[in-house]
Amino acid sequence: MQAAALLTAVVLLFAAPLLLVTGNDLTAAETTIQVPELPRDLYGFLTGTVTNVSVDDAFLLTAESEQSGQFVFSIEAHTYVPVGFVPEVGSDLWCFYDMGAIMPAIYPPLYRAVAVLPVRDDAIAYLGVFNEEGISLDGTLLIKPDEEMRVQDVNGDAYTGDLANKLLLVTYSVSTRSIPAITTPESVIILDQSIVE
Repeated sequence: MQAAALLTAVVLLFAAPLLLVTGNDLTAAETTIQVPELPRDLYGFLTGTVTNVSVDDAFLLTAESEQSGQFVFSIEAHTYVPVGFVPEVGSDLWCFYDMGAIMPAIYPPLYRAVAVLPVRDDAIAYLGVFNEEGISLDGTLLIKPDEEMRVQDVNGDAYTGDLANKLLLVTYSVSTRSIPAITTPESVIILDQSIVE
């Protein structure tokens, strides 16, 4: 009987709202658990080789890697895919996704792709929002533009405006080993004209 009461107390301890056991009475405590909000520029990426392409109800790419196992990306109207690039079985991809987006609890995991790029052995890609000083909001990358850097919108048109507070897809090949890493990108693609107000 005591073991059952202990098990009940443990189960109730993890229930929401939090319950307090006082004698034989259970009363709800005025406790709020604060879940931290993810920054709006928190984007993750997975690298993998496409093993299946499905275009039935949606355009889905199934990919696999040694590090991440199997995963699926949905390609939607807002997904950036470079002009002329068509993912197919055997393609090696960088797949970027919004880490704050709701995901269904299924296996393999299904991500809504923000950007899909072919992997390049001679370059690195980064997706994020940058402040007025050129530092990504997660503090990992500082971009130092120069005259040779290509800046364009998703349609491939040259962009000459401000880069601050916009969702940028940055491709670079060399950076410093510092925090933040400093680089002069080869290219910057503006994915969202103004994501942070």
